[in-house]
Amino acid sequence: PAAVAVAAVQPAPVVQAKPAPVRSVISSVAISPLDPNLIFVTSRANGVFVSKDAGQTWSHSTVGEKTMSITPSPVNKDEVYLAAGSSRVMRSTDGGASWTSISTGIANDFFAREVAVSPFAPHQLVCIGKTGWNGTIYRSNDNGASWTPFDRLAPESATDTSGETVRLSRPSNLTISPVVPGLMF
Repeated sequence: PAAVAVAAVQPAPVVQAKPAPVRSVISSVAISPLDPNLIFVTSRANGVFVSKDAGQTWSHSTVGEKTMSITPSPVNKDEVYLAAGSSRVMRSTDGGASWTSISTGIANDFFAREVAVSPFAPHQLVCIGKTGWNGTIYRSNDNGASWTPFDRLAPESATDTSGETVRLSRPSNLTISPVVPGLMF
């Protein structure tokens, strides 16, 4: 077999919010598909951190509690979408420095977990989360100006390999295929 070169991986610097009264888990990391130096990190208790120099320095943006995941636009490096838990869905048009709610049409008790942007039609967004104990998906065809529930979900339950019935009530991740338009996982 041919030899495989392995590059040394350096540990990432620790990012601390100041002031940081509460330690928190990092809930997502995203790198802009348009600028590899532009990195976004979300923290459930401390909001959003942005680096414009590949992680050498960081700025902090307080958005609210429970920032779950962040998704950079595939066509505009200044546009970023945030699944902000009970604050639902937010958008930044200035690279994460400030945020605006884009939750018109989303139920008030919805808890947003992830937003995905179609690579084929960047004005089409999909958000996954939960309402109570039930998993819910919303979609927008106008860059988040309005949202409608997505009604083509998998069945409420399925049978696993052992024959047991498993509830599919709270999906937590979402991906739009970069190859097949309209296909979501």
